Amino acid sequence: VNEYQYITRIRTHSQVGTVKCGTPEVIENVKAIYMYAREYKNYAEKIPHNENSYQLASTLTQITEEFYKRYQADTPPGSVYCKAKFAAIERSSENIQTVLGDKPR
Repeated sequence: VNEYQYITRIRTHSQVGTVKCGTPEVIENVKAIYMYAREYKNYAEKIPHNENSYQLASTLTQITEEFYKRYQADTPPGSVYCKAKFAAIERSSENIQTVLGDKPR
């Protein structure tokens, strides 16, 4: 697995999860996004000369962690919040894909 694969998984789970907002099944996607973001951050952290990607991963992890924690509360967030968070995560993921895709190979 590489950085691009992690971010693609996060983006895909955002797309799939948004249609599940308001149902109990959405937690599967929320948790998956959070876990992939943490893995991406941990992966990016130890690559030499990769500070930009690590910063992007750190920011995305913060967003996904907030989202995940809201679903750990006694009352899950509403559908509007859920869809807005998934949309923000998807936009961020798409931007990160562009940055990663522009890196020299």
